[in-house]
Amino acid sequence: MRKGRISNLDDSDKKDDDLSEGLEIVNLYKEKINEIRKERNHQKYIEKNKKGKKGKKAKYVSIGIIISIILILVFLFFYFGPLIGISINRNVGINEENKIDIASTDSDIFDTYCSDILIYNNQKLMTYNNRGVKNWEYDLDLQFTPKIYVKGRYLMITNNSNGKIYFFENKKEILNTKIDGQINQVFLDENGNYVVEYSTSGYKKVLGVYTKNGKNLYNAYLSSNPILDIAILENASKLLVLQTNTSSFKVGININIVDSKNESQIKTIATLDNNFVYNLTIQGQNIIMLLDDKIVKCNIDTSDINDIFTFDTNQLMYISLYNNYYTMISKKLNKENSDSNYAITSNRFDNTTISSLNINDSPKLMKNSSILNYLVYQDKLQIINKWGIEVKNIDIKFPPKDIVIFNNGKSVGLIYTNNIYIVNI
Repeated sequence: MRKGRISNLDDSDKKDDDLSEGLEIVNLYKEKINEIRKERNHQKYIEKNKKGKKGKKAKYVSIGIIISIILILVFLFFYFGPLIGISINRNVGINEENKIDIASTDSDIFDTYCSDILIYNNQKLMTYNNRGVKNWEYDLDLQFTPKIYVKGRYLMITNNSNGKIYFFENKKEILNTKIDGQINQVFLDENGNYVVEYSTSGYKKVLGVYTKNGKNLYNAYLSSNPILDIAILENASKLLVLQTNTSSFKVGININIVDSKNESQIKTIATLDNNFVYNLTIQGQNIIMLLDDKIVKCNIDTSDINDIFTFDTNQLMYISLYNNYYTMISKKLNKENSDSNYAITSNRFDNTTISSLNINDSPKLMKNSSILNYLVYQDKLQIINKWGIEVKNIDIKFPPKDIVIFNNGKSVGLIYTNNIYIVNI
């Protein structure tokens, strides 16, 4: 009997052990399930967090793009808007606050430099911004009548009598030197290279070609005939020189090329008889020149000269060249059904018309810069772009003695005897 009872107890213990083992397995399974759930929940949280971060990042990127677009549009509005007639200053006339008080003399020089108006007065160089605020001044150390040359960010002052040169880049003096001779004139390019035309006791006409650091690249020796203009080509390795020609009974112009790669030899590529060159611009290998009664194109490689436009000097009031077009004001011959006596026309150099606009009067003064034409009348200032759109038209009391265009064409200084009024477009 005892053995049987003992046997029953063993079976019960076994059942309890099996049950405990099963419960342990279940508990382990539950723990594993919980761990899996926690891991899934954690993964979902991470993914949700990533999506949230990505969403926030995308949102910030979108906001950044929108702000950038707005800033670009604002920049385009203020920079290019005035050039096409869209400006908050369109109807604003002369502002007494934008005025420079200066006692002007006949020896004063006015120009534009680093987007400001440049004034030489009483041995001082000064620049003013478009609000009439002085932002740079330079005192010349000697008493002399200077010659001033500007090209982009470069400014050169010369004392022609003793050969002294002051050279500036972005309003900082980078060179103070002297040429051993008497300076006649200087020519600059956009890289700061410069050509000095000077004479010495041994040579009547020397062209010294220099870098902005004053290093002499080479010299060219020309005849004593006057030089009308020089264009610096191929980073100063070549020079285009227009020089008067009086070797025959016909007074004309020699178009010369000076090539430093060919021992600075002077080659005449073309001659213009009975003409004078008033202005020129370079387009690739073509020289566009304004002559007495026409605009011509001369190819540097072939020496071919072709007429672009021939005009009647009795009919033409003004004409000017720019980089890739020319503008003229001419008197209309046929005034039927029109109250306008004149027309301002802009043409490309292939002679296709860009625009033509009728105007009532011929201006007393006309200047152009970039795409804008500035017309000064007896009692008003009118600004018209090359597409024939009137950008500004304001009343003035009486015409200035001169105007200076600065601030990338968006400001003009009206120069009077005792002050300069700045008009912003």
